[in-house]
Amino acid sequence: MAKIDLKNATIKLWDGTLGTLTTTAAAGVDAQLVLTAKSKHHCSNKVSITLIDPGADNSEVIGVVVTGNAIVVTLGVDSGPAITTTGTLLAAALTNSAAALALLTIAQAGTGADLVSAQAITELDGQLSIEIKIGEGTLSYSEKTPREFVKDRGNLDTVRNADEEPMDVSFDFVWDFITSESGGTATVEEALRNNGEAAAWVTTASDVCQPYCIGLEIVNAPACASVNDEYTMFEEFYQEQLYHDAKEGSVNCAGRCNRTVASHYRVA
Repeated sequence: MAKIDLKNATIKLWDGTLGTLTTTAAAGVDAQLVLTAKSKHHCSNKVSITLIDPGADNSEVIGVVVTGNAIVVTLGVDSGPAITTTGTLLAAALTNSAAALALLTIAQAGTGADLVSAQAITELDGQLSIEIKIGEGTLSYSEKTPREFVKDRGNLDTVRNADEEPMDVSFDFVWDFITSESGGTATVEEALRNNGEAAAWVTTASDVCQPYCIGLEIVNAPACASVNDEYTMFEEFYQEQLYHDAKEGSVNCAGRCNRTVASHYRVA
């Protein structure tokens, strides 16, 4: 069981809307690409793309480097140096990169015949999310690794893995309002229940026929500048119980994830 003090951390709820981006290009639509993230589980660590003009003769070669969720493309240029990469060539370079293709789908906004432009790092955005006020509360979760102990004539003999079990997750949050003002920011309970101002939230489940679920993420940002932030993600969280304490103005939420373990990563 892991228990995290969230006084100095942030917890986010997010939905399954896939991040998208239409690249910018001075030449217009026939140079643009429409990029869509493949995973619903990015939240703070969104897929990003950077298009670099090398500013020197690059023999018109296009380079694609993927680090984590960051895609960096070095565009082709001639001896001018001028960019020679068209929308069609850029789409082909991304499609030929297995690492890039694992993160996104690529479509041309127009014919792809015109020259693309350099673009600073830009995230594929659009995912809906809110942050929770924790106050003095905590978040706890339990990861299980069931084992089956097999006996031989009454004596312990061998051990094998038993059926997987979902991860239990519970957290507290401050109860400001159960419902939001029309047109306002969704409340935590609306995000959990997929109603009110969160009625447009999309499930994070891969199978949309399953019950609605969301993602949770803890962002632990230490005060020490030399230590990288740590992110803990709980994918496909299904809320099963909400315990309200009106006097304390708090709610305890408990549920389970369609995962056996949480995901962790560090970002500077």
